[in-house]
Amino acid sequence: MDSKLSAGAPPWSAHQVNTTAGVIHWREWGHPTGFPVVFVHGILVNGRLWDQVAQSVARLVRCMVPDWPLGAHPAPMNPDADLSVSAMVELMREFLDRTHLDKVVLVGNDSGGALTQLFLVRYPQRVRAVVLTPCDAYDVWLPAVFKPLELAAFVPGGLWLLSTLMRFRAVRRLPIAFGWLARRMPAQLSDCFALPWAKSRPIRRDVAKFLRDLGPRHTTAAAKSFSRIHVPVLICWASQDRVFPARLARNLARDFPLATLQWLDDAYTFVPIDQPEKLARAIVDFLQTGSQLTPPTQSHLAGQPERQSA
Repeated sequence: MDSKLSAGAPPWSAHQVNTTAGVIHWREWGHPTGFPVVFVHGILVNGRLWDQVAQSVARLVRCMVPDWPLGAHPAPMNPDADLSVSAMVELMREFLDRTHLDKVVLVGNDSGGALTQLFLVRYPQRVRAVVLTPCDAYDVWLPAVFKPLELAAFVPGGLWLLSTLMRFRAVRRLPIAFGWLARRMPAQLSDCFALPWAKSRPIRRDVAKFLRDLGPRHTTAAAKSFSRIHVPVLICWASQDRVFPARLARNLARDFPLATLQWLDDAYTFVPIDQPEKLARAIVDFLQTGSQLTPPTQSHLAGQPERQSA
C-alpha cells in the first residue's frame, strides 16, 4: 500500500441495515459524519473487493462498502425479495435513504458499474460524482466469456453445478472464473468470493433473480441519457483489460459531458485488487482537484443512520 495513502488509515467498523429486500451488511472507514463515498461491486464478489482502496480514500472521506446481494453476500435476502435489475437500483436508493445519505460519490466496478450508471440516470440528484472502473456498459452486459453464468441461471441446478466447480481454487483461475478478472488475487479473497453461493442455496436463489434480468437492454437505454447528466465522472480503466474492451471506456468518456478518462497499467478488470494504490490515488486526486468535496450539509447529517452494528 502507498505509504502516503495508508499512513494513519482509520479502522473499519461493521454495520447492517434492514431494507424491504432483507438485511444489507456493510463496512465503513472514516468519520461517520464525513463526506460519503459508496462502493458498488459486481456479480459473485462482495465488498471485500474494495478494502484496500476504501481504507486509503477514507483518510479524506467516509467510505461505505456494502455487500450487495449479488452472490457473495453474507446472508440471503427475503425469499420473496425482488432482485431484478430495476429493483437493485431501488435497493441502492433505499440503502442511501435508510443510512440518511443525500448526495454521494458512487464508485462502481464490473456489474456494479452498470448499476451505478443506471442509478445515476434515474437519480442524478442523489449523486455528486461517479468513478467507473472496468464495467459493463452499452451493448456489453454480460461479457461473452461469462454468458454461461447467465444461461446457468435459467437451467435447474445450473448455478449449483457452477458453484460446486468454484469450490476448487484451480477452477477459479480459469478465464471463465477469475482468471481474466484479476492478475493477482489472494487465495483467501478468492474463497471469500466463491464460497458463499457454493454453500448456500438461498444465496444462489438471490443471484439467479438478478442474472435472469440483466442484459444490454438496460445499459443501452441508460446510455441515451448520459449527455444530459452533468455530474463529474472519472473513468479509471485497465489498459490490459481482457474482459471489457477499451472502446467502452472511450465511449463513456465521450458521452458524459464532465468525464475524465485515466488508464491504469498492470491490471485487469478488478483494478481495486490489482492496483489499489493507483486507483485510490486517482480517486483522491479526482475528488480534490475537481472540488467534489464540500463540508457535509445538514441533509448529509439529518438524524442518525438507521443501522445496527454487526
